[in-house]
This record gives sequence, C-alpha cells and structure tokens, in this order.
Amino acid sequence: MMRKKDAVAAWLMLCLPGAGLAQEVPAPQEAAVLRLADPHAGSAVLAQGTPVRLMVLNEVSSAKAKPGDRFVLRVDETIAVNGRTAIPVGVKAYGEVTEVKESGGLGKAGGLGARLLYIDLPGREVPIEGERSAKGNGSGGQTAMAVIGLGVFGLFAQGHNAKMKAGELMTAYLAADTDFGTPPAP
Repeated sequence: MMRKKDAVAAWLMLCLPGAGLAQEVPAPQEAAVLRLADPHAGSAVLAQGTPVRLMVLNEVSSAKAKPGDRFVLRVDETIAVNGRTAIPVGVKAYGEVTEVKESGGLGKAGGLGARLLYIDLPGREVPIEGERSAKGNGSGGQTAMAVIGLGVFGLFAQGHNAKMKAGELMTAYLAADTDFGTPPAP
C-alpha cells in the first residue's frame, strides 16, 4: 500500500510540469520582452524597459564625488535575442553622480544620488535609465552619548559617507526600443 506522502509526491510529479526533473541553467538569458521588428530581415528589438543587470566597478563615495562625475559599471548578465547575444557580459556602462551631501558634524550622514546613462557597445551607445541613491549611517545617538561623555568635543563626531561599493549590483532599463538585429549605420 502506498503511503500518503508518496502518493502526494507522485501526484505532484504528474500535475506539475517539470516537477522532479533536474533544472538546467540557461546559458545567456533570453530577454522576456523581445519583439521581432521584421522577421524577414532577421532584426530583433529589445523593448524599452528591458532590465539589464549592472555591477559597479569602483567605489563611488560622497567624500570624493561631485555632481557630474561619471562612473563605470559593467554588464553582469548576458542578454540574448533569438538565441543571439545582444548585450554580452563585461561590456562597460556609465552612470553620473547627480547629488552629493557631505557627511557633517553632529553625526550627520552623507548622501549620494546617481543616474544611469548608457551601455557602451562597439559602434554605439545604448541609452539606459535608472537611478540610485545611497545614504551613509548617521551617528546621532552616538553623538549625543559623546557630548555627554566628552562635553563639547563630542559635537565634532562625524557621520558616515554614502557609498556605492565596488561589486554592488543594480538594474538598468533600456530607455528606448533597441534593434540588435541590424548593425548600426556608420
């Protein structure tokens, strides 16, 4: 006689597609929002809003950054269209610092704002959208304790800078429908 637990497992395997089968990890990720622009010409379009995962290459900190500074990211996950790589891993992307608030006395935390600009593919720049803000840790409570313990010298306690750390992942989105099936005009 079949136990209840075994019966449930057998039922799940029959009802759920792929249940109990080993899962394979696809090589490049097929973009879920692709459309064919012209099936006869073989061109493929990634729609506006297609997500692209990026990684920050070098730390950006409110201690050193200024509005307008550019920073470099890299594509962290391949995007494919119809089985063909459209955006490969490792391609550089660029962002720009939009706002900086320096950390200050009394434990005031720093702040940092940035926006994503474009992916740098050979022969063209693909515009992307996305924003990121970061805030350093404030130390207001620590400052109050320092004032109590150290008197007026405790007022010089500094808050922490805001940072986008190297290796941090963020998601960008294509700013417009982008054709990856035909090469760009020179």
